[in-house]
Amino acid sequence: MQPMYVKEKKPVVINTISLMWLTVSALIFLWGFTYVDENPGLATRCLGAAFIGVTGLVMAGLTVGFKWDREISLSELQHTILLIGISCFATLMINAATTEYAKFETTPMPRPLFGVLLGNTEEILFRGWLQTWLLAFTGSLVVAVVFSSLIFGVFHGAVYGLDPAAIIVVIGCSVILGFVFEIGQRQLHITQSSHGIINLLSYLSGKG
Repeated sequence: MQPMYVKEKKPVVINTISLMWLTVSALIFLWGFTYVDENPGLATRCLGAAFIGVTGLVMAGLTVGFKWDREISLSELQHTILLIGISCFATLMINAATTEYAKFETTPMPRPLFGVLLGNTEEILFRGWLQTWLLAFTGSLVVAVVFSSLIFGVFHGAVYGLDPAAIIVVIGCSVILGFVFEIGQRQLHITQSSHGIINLLSYLSGKG
């Protein structure tokens, strides 16, 4: 299907790592939803996270399209690790600078696990679709990154109940991930992995 509503086609690149993230997330979210009677909160969170991922996939497919990367060379793997490291370091510095102010809401699933998987689905929606579509539509990377990051922050404030300081942290993290996503030529697995690691480290350090 030809992508719609874009000035220039800039597809999102997916590969076996992206599919691994998607598969693991889908299976665990489905498992969480089976506890709808015993733990409605857990089931609701899992359903919401799955909905975020599915919405991102559908919208990206309709508006910007996907490009399958069959092989990951050693140089690409090294580049991926470098970008993930840069993302995590910069984001954790933002978190460290706001330790006393940002307060994040807990989740009914084990927090590290939920954070890793939720980061994966959020990347599909906000980087995979929204930022990529905005970049293709406006032609401006800065506009695409900033605007999608603002929406990302508002979303976290509205859905997860974050306080204003935490929302600012989230927006800052999103800006970093946004530029890394584009530097990495829109390879979805880079920010999926970065976001998951960032969330995991934040939760384990008591910031989640």
